[in-house]
Amino acid sequence: SLLLNISHVLLGSTVIVLNGPVLAEDKDIGPNAVVKYRLLGPRVDLFTVNSDTGVILVRQGAKLDREAFQDPRVELILVGEDIGGLNSTVPLTITILDQNDNPPVFSPSSFSVRLPENSPTGVVVTQLSATDADSGSNAWLVYRLESSALDCFVVDPLSGAVLVGNTTLDREERASYHLVVMATDRGTPPLSGTATLTVILDDVNDSRPRFIQPVTVISINESTPPGVVVATLTAEDPDLNPRLEYYIISVEAKDDGDKPVVGLQDSFGIDLHTGAVFVRNRLNREFVATFEIIVSVHDNASEVIDKSSSVPNARLSINVLDVNDNAPRFRPFGVTNFTEKILEGAQPGTTLLSVSAVDPDKGPNGQISFQLLHLPRGEYVRLEDTSTGKIVANQTVDFEKVQWLNFTIRAQDQGTPPMSSELPVYLQIVDVNDNNPVFLQPSYQKPVYENVDLGTTIVRVTATDADSGLFAVIEYSLVDGEGRFGIRSSTGEIYILSPLDRETKDHYTLTAVARDNPGGSPNNRRESSVQ
Repeated sequence: SLLLNISHVLLGSTVIVLNGPVLAEDKDIGPNAVVKYRLLGPRVDLFTVNSDTGVILVRQGAKLDREAFQDPRVELILVGEDIGGLNSTVPLTITILDQNDNPPVFSPSSFSVRLPENSPTGVVVTQLSATDADSGSNAWLVYRLESSALDCFVVDPLSGAVLVGNTTLDREERASYHLVVMATDRGTPPLSGTATLTVILDDVNDSRPRFIQPVTVISINESTPPGVVVATLTAEDPDLNPRLEYYIISVEAKDDGDKPVVGLQDSFGIDLHTGAVFVRNRLNREFVATFEIIVSVHDNASEVIDKSSSVPNARLSINVLDVNDNAPRFRPFGVTNFTEKILEGAQPGTTLLSVSAVDPDKGPNGQISFQLLHLPRGEYVRLEDTSTGKIVANQTVDFEKVQWLNFTIRAQDQGTPPMSSELPVYLQIVDVNDNNPVFLQPSYQKPVYENVDLGTTIVRVTATDADSGLFAVIEYSLVDGEGRFGIRSSTGEIYILSPLDRETKDHYTLTAVARDNPGGSPNNRRESSVQ
């Protein structure tokens, strides 16, 4: 009996005989001792024998696949025969050895499982199993996780069981995991196969509800009627299908001095299912300025009692606003108009008048802004700031053009609708000596007889002044009358003071001076002259 082992070999390769070599002997001599070899059996399609040498070969075109054989051993008969037809046979057993030519295969290659969140470490998620068509060590498999969530899951390298790792699985942080599991055989070289495992976490109602906006501050009018919703405190719960209910824990009312006001706990209510806070009883701003309401939310579907309520609770601060029922009042109270004297020539930006007003209302209803109405032409005045009531010069005022600036000032609050008060303003322009006297002629000439009587008026010079009052009163004088001429200070009449003699001097050039504001300070008198 001959035993042969063969693995995956090239076509035409020699088959190694374990207890060979193949050799038949014939005791005859000469041609009668020549032995020829041939094979008999059901699988001579796979193997052949060299008829002269007895070397057994893989037949050309044959396909050796160990996995295709139910029994990897092929039983053949090797016949040795001489020329005379005498023969001898020997059983030939060929064993086809395994070669690592098949990778591990998962079936199916992609699947999913569901797992409750918070499953403890070591819980089996699923049992994976791969098969390898090879045999022996070529079919011994080792499992490992290839990628993703290595800290959340582990796989037993021998059994392929997927287990929860040393971490907490929280569906609210991550709802599913996609794992790649690899099975590797122990062949040389090793072959691998992969499967995709999707782990879907089922919800456990273990999360605490929380308010989206824990602190809310609003303002409402004291006239808000009962039943009106003033705010909605919304909570969220990352669990699936929570059943949230809202409750008012406490209501604290305080007055303008931040002192507690008792007996107002029922001023507001809340919708159990929506968190809508509404006015329950009428409000009175004269008694209470603010409310602070503490609201809690509870999840009735929670499976963890300690985490069924909100921490922290929501705080709703409500400022109660006064209704705008007071108009601003100018100060001093009872004043019917504002009257002020201002000097002409005030430069732009100069403060002309400051007014003030008060409004006993609260908030915007008591915030006052000022406005000037019915302004005279010329844009002489403006408000420096609408919130202060300071009236300033916008253009320089000339008394000679304008003597009064009359207009109206309005004080208006910021309520809706706004309320306002108006008073007239009278600004009297006070003249300033800012104009020189002006003579009616640039010069005067007059002939006179030398024998004219003393005291005779020979010419009159006249000047005007655009100012008013004493600033427009003119006083005349001569610079030098040479003792021959004089001038009347109030009229400008030049007259003969002493006799004239033509043969001594036949002409005189005099300088007359017109000076305003008689009796005033020298620094506040203006003058001009003429010849």
